[in-house]
Amino acid sequence: MNDVFDDLEVQLRRAVRARRTTRAPWMRRGHGRSAAIALTAMLLISAGALAAGGVIKIGAPAEPHESGFYTRRGGGIVEGTVRLLPVAVPDPAGGLPWGMRVLSTKRGEGCVQVGRLFEGKLGAIGQDSSFHDDAQFHEFGDESFGAERACTLLDGANRLFVNAVVGDIPASAYVGYAYNSCVPSTAGPYERFAEDGKRKPYPVCPQADERNIYYGLLGPDANSVTYVLDGHTHTLPTVGPEGAYLIVTKASPKQLFNFDHGGTEDVVPVDGPITELHYRDGSTCHLTSRSWIGGKYACTPQLKVPVGWVPVRRPAPSAAQVASPLHVRLVRAPDGGYEAILSFVSRVAITNARSSYTVEWHEPGQPPQVNSYGPPRPLFPAVGQTEVMRMGRGLGRGLHPGLITGEVVLQDQVGPGNLEEAGGTVTLTVGRIHLTVP
Repeated sequence: MNDVFDDLEVQLRRAVRARRTTRAPWMRRGHGRSAAIALTAMLLISAGALAAGGVIKIGAPAEPHESGFYTRRGGGIVEGTVRLLPVAVPDPAGGLPWGMRVLSTKRGEGCVQVGRLFEGKLGAIGQDSSFHDDAQFHEFGDESFGAERACTLLDGANRLFVNAVVGDIPASAYVGYAYNSCVPSTAGPYERFAEDGKRKPYPVCPQADERNIYYGLLGPDANSVTYVLDGHTHTLPTVGPEGAYLIVTKASPKQLFNFDHGGTEDVVPVDGPITELHYRDGSTCHLTSRSWIGGKYACTPQLKVPVGWVPVRRPAPSAAQVASPLHVRLVRAPDGGYEAILSFVSRVAITNARSSYTVEWHEPGQPPQVNSYGPPRPLFPAVGQTEVMRMGRGLGRGLHPGLITGEVVLQDQVGPGNLEEAGGTVTLTVGRIHLTVP
C-alpha cells in the first residue's frame, strides 16, 4: 500500500513541477500555494479511494456512442466551449466529488452538466445499477444524454445564466434511467417500467444513494449564495466569472421533487434551500415564494434579474409576418378512432433557440383547465417549409368525439430565461384550430 502512495505522490509532484514551467493561460503568479493545496486534495481523494478498496479504475465511456442530444436540439456543440469549471463538492457519503462543466450550442443555448469528478474529467460511477455496478469511473462524452444538465438561452454577451433544482439523482450521477440506472422508490408507474414491451421494472435505488443537487451560474457580478439546510444557515462563495455554485445533499423520502431527477430551472434558484443571492456591489436578492414567476417577482427588493445579464438587441417579427393558414385533417388511429394531422407553412425562418413554434390544443374528454402542448416539426424550419404536428391522445388511443380547439403560436425570446419564462417573450398567433371529431 505504501508503495502505491509513494508512486502516486511522485507522479503528482512531477505534475506540479511541470505546471510551474508551463502555466496555463488562466494561472497568475502566486498560485504555488494553490498547487500545493490541490496536491494535498488529490492525495486525500486518492487515499480515500484506496482505503475504500483499491484505486478507482476507468471504465468505458458513459454511452457507447454519442447520443447526439445537442446535435439534434441545439445544432451541435460550438467547438472549444466545453469547459470544466473549478468546482469540486464532496458527496455526502464520501468518494469522488461532484463537479460541473459548461458548453454552448450552435443554436444559441448554453448548458451546464453535472457529474462526479475524477482526474479532471466529468462522469459517473458504476453503482446504483449503472454500468453493471462495476465501481469504475465512466466519463461523460460531450454529447452525453446521461449527464444531469440544464440548458437555456445565452445572453447578448454569449454568457450563460441558469439555476436548477433537481431531486432524487442516484449517487452514481447517471440520470438516464432508460440506460440501466435505478429509480427512486417513490417513482410513478411511467418511471418504474421499461418501454420495451415486456414492462420489466427498473431496479429501485437505495434511499441512502439518492441525492438532491442545487446548481447554477449567476454571472460575473455574483459573490455568494446563502442557503439553509436542517435549520443551519450557510454562505457559499460563487466560483469564477460564471458565478458558479453547486450544493449536493442526501435526498429525503418525503420532499417536493420526489420522483426520478425531477426539478425546476429558472432565472433565479427556486424551490430549493437557497434564500439569498449576494452581489459584488453589495446588493442582495432575497428569494420569495413568488420568485419562480421571474421579472419583478424574482427578488426583493427588486433587482435586475439576472444581475449583469446583457439584453439581446434584435427586432421581433410582427403578427402579420408569422400568420399562416392552418390545415387539419383526421386520420384513422390504430384503435379505429381518429388522430389529427396539423400542417402549416412557416412564413419565417427559425435559426436558433430564441424562437419556437408551439401547438396548444384542448381535446374532447380533457378537463376544462387542461390543454395539450407540443412542437411541430421541424424545429428549425426555413421560410416556406411545411411544419407538421400529430395531435391525439397518445399511445394509439385516438381522439374522443367532440370539438378540438387551439392555436399555433410563435414565441420569440429576447429576455432572460427559457421560452416559457416571463420577461422579454413575444408571443404571436400563427393560426387557430377548430375541428370536430365524429
